[in-house]
Amino acid sequence: MDLDLVTSGLIAVVISGLGSFRGAVLGALVIGLSESFGAQLWPGFSKFTVYVVMVVILLWRPEGLIKEVRWAF
Repeated sequence: MDLDLVTSGLIAVVISGLGSFRGAVLGALVIGLSESFGAQLWPGFSKFTVYVVMVVILLWRPEGLIKEVRWAF
Protein backbone atom coordinates (compact mmCIF):
# COMPACT_ATOMS: atom_id res chain seq x y z
CA MET A 1 0.00 0.00 0.00
CA ASP A 2 2.79 2.44 0.78
CA LEU A 3 4.40 1.84 -2.59
CA ASP A 4 1.15 2.80 -4.33
CA LEU A 5 1.09 6.14 -2.52
CA VAL A 6 4.73 6.86 -3.34
CA THR A 7 4.32 6.02 -7.02
CA SER A 8 1.14 8.09 -7.26
CA GLY A 9 2.93 11.06 -5.70
CA LEU A 10 5.92 10.64 -7.98
CA ILE A 11 3.72 10.45 -11.06
CA ALA A 12 1.84 13.58 -9.96
CA VAL A 13 5.13 15.47 -9.57
CA VAL A 14 6.44 14.24 -12.92
CA ILE A 15 3.23 15.23 -14.69
CA SER A 16 3.01 18.61 -13.00
CA GLY A 17 6.56 19.75 -13.63
CA LEU A 18 9.07 20.28 -10.88
CA GLY A 19 8.53 23.40 -8.77
CA SER A 20 4.96 24.13 -9.86
CA PHE A 21 2.42 24.14 -7.04
CA ARG A 22 -0.57 24.76 -9.32
CA GLY A 23 0.70 22.04 -11.63
CA ALA A 24 1.02 19.65 -8.69
CA VAL A 25 -2.61 20.24 -7.72
CA LEU A 26 -3.74 19.78 -11.31
CA GLY A 27 -1.52 16.70 -11.71
CA ALA A 28 -2.95 15.13 -8.56
CA LEU A 29 -6.49 15.74 -9.84
CA VAL A 30 -5.64 14.20 -13.21
CA ILE A 31 -4.06 11.17 -11.54
CA GLY A 32 -7.00 10.72 -9.18
CA LEU A 33 -9.56 10.97 -11.96
CA SER A 34 -7.68 8.64 -14.28
CA GLU A 35 -7.26 6.06 -11.52
CA SER A 36 -10.95 6.27 -10.61
CA PHE A 37 -12.13 5.96 -14.19
CA GLY A 38 -9.61 3.19 -14.79
CA ALA A 39 -10.94 1.27 -11.80
CA GLN A 40 -14.48 1.62 -13.13
CA LEU A 41 -13.66 0.63 -16.70
CA TRP A 42 -11.01 -2.04 -16.11
CA PRO A 43 -10.75 -2.95 -12.41
CA GLY A 44 -7.49 -4.85 -12.85
CA PHE A 45 -5.80 -2.10 -14.84
CA SER A 46 -6.40 1.03 -12.77
CA LYS A 47 -2.66 1.72 -12.35
CA PHE A 48 -2.09 1.00 -16.02
CA THR A 49 -4.43 3.84 -16.96
CA VAL A 50 -2.43 6.18 -14.72
CA TYR A 51 0.79 5.24 -16.51
CA VAL A 52 -0.87 5.71 -19.92
CA VAL A 53 -2.05 9.19 -18.88
CA MET A 54 1.46 10.01 -17.64
CA VAL A 55 3.05 8.93 -20.94
CA VAL A 56 0.50 10.89 -23.00
CA ILE A 57 1.02 14.07 -20.96
CA LEU A 58 4.81 13.75 -21.08
CA LEU A 59 4.73 13.26 -24.85
CA TRP A 60 2.38 16.23 -25.23
CA ARG A 61 4.08 18.62 -22.78
CA PRO A 62 7.50 17.40 -21.58
CA GLU A 63 7.94 20.41 -19.26
CA GLY A 64 4.79 19.56 -17.30
CA LEU A 65 1.17 20.68 -17.30
CA ILE A 66 1.82 24.20 -16.05
CA LYS A 67 5.18 25.72 -16.80
CA GLU A 68 6.31 28.16 -14.13
CA VAL A 69 7.92 31.38 -15.27
CA ARG A 70 11.27 31.81 -13.56
CA TRP A 71 12.56 35.33 -13.10
CA ALA A 72 16.33 35.65 -13.29
CA PHE A 73 17.60 38.14 -10.74
